[in-house]
This record gives sequence, structure tokens and C-alpha cells, in this order.
Amino acid sequence: MARSGPFSRFDGVDRTIALISGGGMLLRSPTASMSVSAGTPPVSFDGETEISCELIGGATVDLNAMTRRGFFRHTLRREQFVGRITIRGVADQTFVVSNGFLELSTGGRDRLRPLDTVAEISPGTALDLYSDQSAEIFIVELTGT
Repeated sequence: MARSGPFSRFDGVDRTIALISGGGMLLRSPTASMSVSAGTPPVSFDGETEISCELIGGATVDLNAMTRRGFFRHTLRREQFVGRITIRGVADQTFVVSNGFLELSTGGRDRLRPLDTVAEISPGTALDLYSDQSAEIFIVELTGT
């Protein structure tokens, strides 16, 4: 996000937002305030909810997962690790977004850079990621209803 202001409304949509980089955001609805920073879990809310965003310390890069209610549901979570982590496809589709420099093993070796995404990890599939320093990924799981 480049500046503070209101979020767009998306009726019938479930939303989850996580901070990838930047100082953070303070989200305000008519009934609550939520802080989104590099250390907090992703924040979920209904697309109908009136949300205003105040940026903390300037522009941010954030990850949004949005699904049409009644057709799909999603989860978005942040994982931090050093060494190896295995992501198993358990939802209809799983996606992994890198927030660092990682090595990926899928029969060969490939490298992921920040914001690179591994898409369409099917149920029953395992994805191994490696990093010899602290690394962060975001895992998005989509399931049809």
C-alpha cells in the first residue's frame, strides 16, 4: 500500500491480509482495531466490513487472500524457519509465497526469491524448502465449499 485510506468493499468475499514488508498497518472497523505487522498473524475480515487503514512508517507490501463466500474458503498463515520445512498439500490447492531467498526441491533444485510463488500444490503432494538462515513463507490454502 502506498498510502493510508479506506479499503475497497467486496460484498460476499472473505479476506485475510498479512504484512510482507514495511512498518505495518493499523486497520479500523466500526467495532474494532487490528494491528498488522511483521510479527503478527494474518488478519481476517468480511469484505462487507468498512475498513480504514493507517500506515505505520510509510508504504507496505502486503499479501491478501480473498475468496467468494459460499464457493471457496481459504486460510493464510505465516511460517518462519531455519533449515528445512515440508509443506504438504492438504487443501484443494495450496500456494506458497516466499519472503526471502530459499531453495526448493521438487525432483531438482530451484531457488525462490522474495515474492516468488509456488502455485497449485495438490493434495498429497509434499514440497521441501531449505534455508540456512532465518526465512519466512506465507501459505495459502483454498478449499471449495
